[in-house]
Amino acid sequence: MKNNIHPKSQTVKISCPTCERQYQVETTVPSIKIETCFKCGPFYTGSQNFVVAAGPIDKFNKRYNVNTQKSVDQKEKNK
Repeated sequence: MKNNIHPKSQTVKISCPTCERQYQVETTVPSIKIETCFKCGPFYTGSQNFVVAAGPIDKFNKRYNVNTQKSVDQKEKNK
């Protein structure tokens, strides 16, 4: 067999930002980022209570709703 052809494995600490649990995993990847773990994800727990961070779609909807309210107010002033 050839020597030194396998990637080096290392212990990486993974933390879940939703429930703040920490896990240690043996992997070849230097860092791993996750959104939810198996203990707090709605798919695994069966509950739909899930906190979602505001993303670009939420920001767009917020901005769009503000603009529609302004346009409604301007239409009322013009009448």
